[in-house]
Amino acid sequence: MNHTQPARSSTDKAGTSIQPVHDHLVMLVVFVSIFVASCSKKSSSLPEPPLRPVITQIVADVVGTETRTFTGVIEASGLATLGFEVPGRIIEMIAVEGRTYRQGDVLAILDVANLEADLSRAEAEALKANEELKRTDQLFASSNASRAQFDSAIAAQLGADASLRIARKKVADGTLTMPYDGVIEDVLLDEQSVVAQGAQVLTIQGKGAMRLDIGVPAEVISEVKVGKLATVKVTSISEKPIQAKVRKVSPQALKNGTYVVNLDLVSAPTEIRGGMDAEAQMDFVNPRGKAVHVESAAIVGSADSNSYVWVVTNTSQNVGVVKKHPVTIGAQSGEGEMEVSDGLAPGDEVVTRGAHRLTDGQRVKL
Repeated sequence: MNHTQPARSSTDKAGTSIQPVHDHLVMLVVFVSIFVASCSKKSSSLPEPPLRPVITQIVADVVGTETRTFTGVIEASGLATLGFEVPGRIIEMIAVEGRTYRQGDVLAILDVANLEADLSRAEAEALKANEELKRTDQLFASSNASRAQFDSAIAAQLGADASLRIARKKVADGTLTMPYDGVIEDVLLDEQSVVAQGAQVLTIQGKGAMRLDIGVPAEVISEVKVGKLATVKVTSISEKPIQAKVRKVSPQALKNGTYVVNLDLVSAPTEIRGGMDAEAQMDFVNPRGKAVHVESAAIVGSADSNSYVWVVTNTSQNVGVVKKHPVTIGAQSGEGEMEVSDGLAPGDEVVTRGAHRLTDGQRVKL
């Protein structure tokens, strides 16, 4: 009969028990596992770094045009300088700069007391000459006056009438009136000023379209035709662009090699005055071929003078990842944009604000 022996601890050759050592090893492994798990849990619970906010632009379709900017000075249609046709002293200045007046409105008045005195004398002389002509006519009809006396009376009457008309005109010329509907651009003299005949007193502008004259170089003048559209900015008034059309193209170049192009401003603000500086932008065929355009702020220059942009990829819920894309840039175009001839394609999303503080692979908030 076999009898089951009670379990005994294993011993080595020296008689040392092995079981307690094994138990200690098990406890150590369990402790290390708990510690690692605890550290992993703490590590995974750390907050992620905040997303850097950026502003982006979707690259538009390829275009084959370029925008050029030209500067010039605004001129008013119907611009004129007014003055009195007789000398005198201004006793009343009615015109106010910037105000609109209708044709025939009185703008300024001279002291014409001496001219009115001359008018009174001319009226008296004309009346006397008329009476003398009537008397001589009756005498000539009754053969009591000669033909020479009658002709002399006629000449005297005509001369008196001419003098009367001149005197009346001089009195009328003492009042300055608006020649057509328009705006007072500048008041050059004040009341009590003594003016000479023909001296400049007021400048006015008509209510027609304002005009801008620009100089266009020879290499693109062939593309400028009457009716071609342009946009004009008068920055001293507003940044809002004003539509303009080409009204006339000069056939002769100036000494600097440019051709004068006259632009009519369409629906120009009433605040615009002649003499204001302005800039016009017009589109021309791009001689460098087709290229995409991006905002200038999207272009970043690296240490080796190469240019690149940050393209946003893997976009989801306004969060994306940026990747550096080297680009080949061309000329600056209108509205603060740059041409990119290589490195981008239509539809790419590029960073336009915050591009100088990014790293490759960084996650961003759009």
